[in-house]
Amino acid sequence: MKNSFIFILFLYLVHMTETGSALTQHKIHIYNQLPTNVIPLRFHCFSKDYFSGGVTIRTGESFNLSFATNLVRNNRYACHFSCGDRFSDFDVFNVAWKNLHRTYNYVVMSDGFYVNYDANDHMNNLERVASWLDEL
Repeated sequence: MKNSFIFILFLYLVHMTETGSALTQHKIHIYNQLPTNVIPLRFHCFSKDYFSGGVTIRTGESFNLSFATNLVRNNRYACHFSCGDRFSDFDVFNVAWKNLHRTYNYVVMSDGFYVNYDANDHMNNLERVASWLDEL
């Protein structure tokens, strides 16, 4: 019985590795495209096992995060952004999403947050994913 379980587990892991479903590398890039006269963008990103600490980037700068999908497939990364009296919180990666990508480019602009999945051009085909909220 124990040997059968180990054999089935082994086959599952081989299948997941060969199909690229397990331990896939993902990259998250955050680009500050706010106007130059705006105060720097502040944020922190976190998961169950990771905390970026407080990050500050100026207009034109970026922040990068790389990680591998874990075997139990429960990766989830979220970020809290603030700029002056505005803020926003949202997931930047969740393994439960229907479509997963290797590259996530988040572009922060004055009217909201945008994403694309192009490893070569972070400004191409942007899709709005979140808005700024005003502090209470």
